[in-house]
Parts: sequence; C-alpha cells; structure tokens
Amino acid sequence: MKTKCTPFDVALAAGILLLAIFLPFFLFRDRADTVRIVSESGEELYALGEERTVEILSGGHRLTVCIDYEGVFVVDTDCKDRVCKNTGKILESGDVIVCAPAGVKIELISKRGGADYVVG
Repeated sequence: MKTKCTPFDVALAAGILLLAIFLPFFLFRDRADTVRIVSESGEELYALGEERTVEILSGGHRLTVCIDYEGVFVVDTDCKDRVCKNTGKILESGDVIVCAPAGVKIELISKRGGADYVVG
C-alpha cells in the first residue's frame, strides 16, 4: 500500500526544517548587559538594566542617548545627517550606533564574552 505526500506533509516538513535551522540562533545568542560609549573624551560603560539618559559632547556636537532595560537609542542630536538618531533602538550584543560627525560609537556588549560567530 502506497501513501501519498500531501501539501500539508510538505509544509510540515519545511516548517520542521526551518525550525531546526534557526532555533539555535535564538536559543544561544549572547544577551547584551553593558553599553559601551566611545567618544573623544574616552570610553564609558553603563549597565543595560539601569534606565538613564546620557548627554554626550564630542566633536562639537551634542547627543542625548537613552538607555533602558531593553536597549539603547539616540533621542536627539544636533548633527546634520542624524544617522545615529535614525538607526533606532539597538537590542542585541554587537549592535552599534555610530555618529560620524561627533566621533561617537555606542555599542552593546556582553561582559561574559564569547564569540559572535564560529567559522570553519
């Protein structure tokens, strides 16, 4: 007796395959716990779990950065291109906001370390 493969069977197999491929990326990702802000005045570290607003003066520009429990975003800036503000909220370890005119880099990091990707 032969059984036929229905469209439901194909969809179920594809769903299980996709789940098997992408689930490890969600389960084993490295959660950020620290915000690193690098400017012309040096490097500052802030805990991600503390809700605060940080004013940064660098390169003749002012940035207002909001740190909350989920991530970091630029509330306001006086530079012309406003790319840093338009980047939106960064949420995961390794995400970066850069304001080139001010020379500011805002990055989410994990103090636990670990590799972002393993190749080979």
